[in-house]
Amino acid sequence: MRRYFGPRTLLLGSVFIVILAQLISAVRDPDFWWHIRTGQWILDHGRLPGHDLFTFTVPPSRVWTDHEYLSEVLMWLIYSHFGVAAFSLAIGLMTWLSFWLIYQRAGGGTQPYVVVGIAIALGVMAGAPIFGPRAQMVTFFFTCLELLWIERFLARGSRPESTRRRFPAMYLFPLLMVLWVNMHGSWIFGLGLLGIVLASEALLWLVNRDDRHKENCQRLGAVLVLSCLTPLLTPNGPALLAYPLVTQGSQAQQSLIVEWLSPDFHSASIHPFEAMLLLLFVGMILQRPRLRDLLLSLAVVVLSLQSVRHMVLFVAVATPILIEVWAGVWRQQVNLHPRLGTLG
Repeated sequence: MRRYFGPRTLLLGSVFIVILAQLISAVRDPDFWWHIRTGQWILDHGRLPGHDLFTFTVPPSRVWTDHEYLSEVLMWLIYSHFGVAAFSLAIGLMTWLSFWLIYQRAGGGTQPYVVVGIAIALGVMAGAPIFGPRAQMVTFFFTCLELLWIERFLARGSRPESTRRRFPAMYLFPLLMVLWVNMHGSWIFGLGLLGIVLASEALLWLVNRDDRHKENCQRLGAVLVLSCLTPLLTPNGPALLAYPLVTQGSQAQQSLIVEWLSPDFHSASIHPFEAMLLLLFVGMILQRPRLRDLLLSLAVVVLSLQSVRHMVLFVAVATPILIEVWAGVWRQQVNLHPRLGTLG
């Protein structure tokens, strides 16, 4: 019984149960209603809208690139058949599953369970201003899945020969990108994160001349090239390639939409993110991180400081790194104070 219901199971099980209750919430995003109406319009007309259907100040000649049409169709189907509560439940479960992917990426089963439990709970609180029943959670889930695949791909060299022969899930990433580019405009971050990992492997190869890093560069580079072609596999075609740049360059959007503003550290809702940010860099000072973890962290910190909206990317990237560095610090303290070992 102790094996299955010991302190680790009780603590982490409690954390995952509590965060599930936290992540399943009522619809508070006002955009939800025009999203489902757009999904209904697409199914009724059998095509994507070519211009903004709901804004009378925008002339019909202005092209609307509906970057999340597939999400809108799915939202309408869920809402029309099962109601808004079912949509909240579905997105809440997907977000909860994303934290399970984070747990797997961090090797949570082998890390000190106190560190794992605190880091995951803090990650949920840090992303709370953005988490909820909305299409952006698709990007959060895909980001967590991508990073897990990358972690397992790069770790395969340290595994037994029999396991290394298995087909790496990372090779499926272009197929994941086909789905991603049709569901949400934040697909560009998927390519960006893979590019950062590829750059870190290239730097390690230049410094160490290790053939393992060279092989990683070749294989990840091929995956990245194929993935860069996937935006063309959408009804929007080449117009989707420009969409992320247009969004980031829109002064009206960046200055008038609250979640595109920089985080206000005077707000209580931002304090968990602030604490997580501080703990991450203190942990990196105490425990030297891997190069890719450092580069990924810096990238998402810049993004999240630019916009509250991007804090979910910070949670996806930084939570496993937070676990990793503080697990190392914990083990150092266990060597000095063996009684702490009972909490790991």
